[in-house]
Amino acid sequence: MTNIEKYKYWEILADYDMETAQIMLEASRWMYVATICHSSVERLVKGMIVYHTKREAPKSNNLTFLINKLSENEVFSQSSEGERFNKEKYPFIDIIIDIMYFHINDYPFSYQKIMERFIEEPIAKDIYVKTKTLVRWLKSFQPE
Repeated sequence: MTNIEKYKYWEILADYDMETAQIMLEASRWMYVATICHSSVERLVKGMIVYHTKREAPKSNNLTFLINKLSENEVFSQSSEGERFNKEKYPFIDIIIDIMYFHINDYPFSYQKIMERFIEEPIAKDIYVKTKTLVRWLKSFQPE
């Protein structure tokens, strides 16, 4: 399997997750929107890591770690618009923080904060819209 085929595999999963997030929005399952958005970004970045580093993606779901791994790679440089990926000027850090926060709240150490797992419609919609924009931006760095 080539690296572009591996990237396409991850991209298919990421796109599927975004479709699932849309379905969760329509079903008013707000907390799952953040979880599925996290999964979509994670899978897309893993595909980008595989494509650009020619190595398998790290077994991690920490988005900050994965984005740092990607941005450290010398090969990873230009988008279709010629914009250089620069983690210091990364325009989507707020959405990464949001989706990681709601994803982390799903872990056992958050038992005492059970109500923080449940989000309301405006937050879920905001996360979904921002994640769609983030995914579109990340894809601009990939070949057609």
